[in-house]
Amino acid sequence: MSSEETTSGPATTAAKSAATANKWIREINKVLSSKEYKEFTEQGDKIVKIYKNSSSYSSGREKTPARVRYNILWANVQVMKSTLYARMPNVVVERRHKDMDPVARLASQICERATGFMISTQQDSYNYANKSAVEDRLLPGRGMVWLRYDADFESVQNPDTEEAEDIEDGDLEIEQIVKPNSEKVNVDYVPWRDYLESPSRTPYEVRWKARRSFLSKLKLKSRFGEEIAECCEASRSEAADSMSNDESKNYGTQAEVWEIWDKETRKVYFVCLEYTDACLDIVDDPLRLDDFFPCPYPLLATTTTDSQWPTADFNIYGGLAEELDYVTKRLSSIVECVRLVGATASMFHNDIKNMLQLSDGQLWPIENWTSFVERSGLKGAIDWLPFDQCIAAIPVLQGYQALLLSQIREVDGVPDFARGVTDPNETAKAQQLKSNWISTKVAEKQADVQRFVRETISKMAEIIFEEGLFSDETIYLMAGVQQMSPEDQAMAPQALQLLRSDRLRTFRVDIETDSTIAAEDDLNKGAWAEYFEVINQLMGSVQNVSQFRPELMAPMLEAAKAAVRTLRSGRAVEGAFDMAIQKIEDNDKAAAENPQPPQPDPATIQAQAYAQDIQAKNELKQLEMQNHAMEMQASQQVDMQKLQFQAQELQQKVTEAQMRYDVDMRKLELEGQKVMNKKEMDQLMTQLDQFKAQFTAEAEKQRVEIEQYRVAMSAREELIEEARL
Repeated sequence: MSSEETTSGPATTAAKSAATANKWIREINKVLSSKEYKEFTEQGDKIVKIYKNSSSYSSGREKTPARVRYNILWANVQVMKSTLYARMPNVVVERRHKDMDPVARLASQICERATGFMISTQQDSYNYANKSAVEDRLLPGRGMVWLRYDADFESVQNPDTEEAEDIEDGDLEIEQIVKPNSEKVNVDYVPWRDYLESPSRTPYEVRWKARRSFLSKLKLKSRFGEEIAECCEASRSEAADSMSNDESKNYGTQAEVWEIWDKETRKVYFVCLEYTDACLDIVDDPLRLDDFFPCPYPLLATTTTDSQWPTADFNIYGGLAEELDYVTKRLSSIVECVRLVGATASMFHNDIKNMLQLSDGQLWPIENWTSFVERSGLKGAIDWLPFDQCIAAIPVLQGYQALLLSQIREVDGVPDFARGVTDPNETAKAQQLKSNWISTKVAEKQADVQRFVRETISKMAEIIFEEGLFSDETIYLMAGVQQMSPEDQAMAPQALQLLRSDRLRTFRVDIETDSTIAAEDDLNKGAWAEYFEVINQLMGSVQNVSQFRPELMAPMLEAAKAAVRTLRSGRAVEGAFDMAIQKIEDNDKAAAENPQPPQPDPATIQAQAYAQDIQAKNELKQLEMQNHAMEMQASQQVDMQKLQFQAQELQQKVTEAQMRYDVDMRKLELEGQKVMNKKEMDQLMTQLDQFKAQFTAEAEKQRVEIEQYRVAMSAREELIEEARL
């Protein structure tokens, strides 16, 4: 390569980069300086000030803020925000063609679970983004959110083992890989001032969309490098001059960076309006979405087919709202004039002042009574300020105020009963007609919010299942595949492959009707009640058909499966229902291939049944006899144990008596040796011999009784054994 080519290459690249940056700076500045954008921002700022009841706002008829105001804009927006978006939506993923396809059924379930998990993990920020977008739709007239793929990366060194010299020199290849389970799709709120798009008549003509971010030097350095951060450090936000002092402190010192998504080149350009040397960065289609843009079609107020710049709702009835506020201020001023004040003669001032402080029945002495009577008493001494004309004007202004409110209600579509205020004299039919009327006017706005949320969720699902972004393990964890049935776990790789290759063309991402505005409990109960009612009817029909016309079983089962697929609540058990029906069909097929042998003669069946009955009765009787014998044997064993215990107890008593006898004899012998003569000793020995004989006879009698009882128990045991045999 020549030296000229070497020097001209970088210069040409720098010139192209500068040209690209200047092109997009011109595009952004063209929109920012356009008449439509200026009118849109001016009207938006005015409406936001009115909504916040800013003291700097006046209706135009007076330059000073009033003490009492009627902020009808705030009242309308507070009602409409909860009417349009009240809670997080329920994600629904369905097959476009409701055929029997287990893999597609599982794929829709995985997609629904993974997307719902991603929303639930950022529930607070997700709801904040949607609610803020709805509020921007109701105030300036345009609301927007932005999807952003985020993941934590780590550096991995992969040395080239074939080239040992590179390893020794430290030349290693650095690869950035995603940390496990760190992938996520964030939904960011975009303020209404920070979103721009190419001028177009319809949303399908939009070439590029852009969002503005304010980045500090540290964030600039982290995102674009130190060199870019140094170049952009001096750049300030164009909107800093129009911001308040507090806002200027927060945002004025930060760099204003525009992120531009160009659909024609399918590239993302990052530019700073005051840095014209080059683009901050250029990225090739990072998300690979079907329509390229990472944001849904914005929530817009009133638009026509010739422009995408919206007209805020307040601009439609703003004149009536200003007139209502003006009438309210006049009423406040007139009521301020209605006061009980008057004038009195100076000579009687102290007397009348003291009289006004008296209690009931008290009197006050007047020194100059003659002059007081000549002046006709109190009538001549005091005169109250008249305010009859003020009181007469109040009902007129109140009637005009009510007329203005009714006119505003006809325009904004939010009647009093939507705020919980109804006329008790109205009939139920009249209130139903009003409810239908408000539903008709609000339904379009609700449908637009649901469309906005649905597009956001659909793009989130596309990002999750885009090849190269989320890993399979992360998707399995988000969808809870480990808790599914073994059959579904086996099909999970096929279902995930279908989602990655098909890119949701076979599926339809939706949200449950009214899930963003209505309570869920009653809806869920009604859905399951409907499901069980349909299933009961189908099962009854299938049972009747199977008994009378078995050949109609196949179409009836197919009709039952089709009915289950159409029910939202039946999707959770669709797989089990398919398996059960398939098992029924397999059993019927096996029964047809292996028919049962012919039934025997009824008389034979009856005789066999009678013989079986007799045999069963004999077996039952034998079993009862065995149980009785076992009970008798157990009773005999208990009696024997009792007898043995009594014999042991008697033997112990005999032994103790013998021991006491020996001890007493020994004591008598010793005593006899001391004090007794021979005659007395003989008498004592005779008595002892009689006692010993009596004791021996009694012991022998008890031994004979025990032996007789033992012989009786042995005979009883032999009888029981004979009865058992």
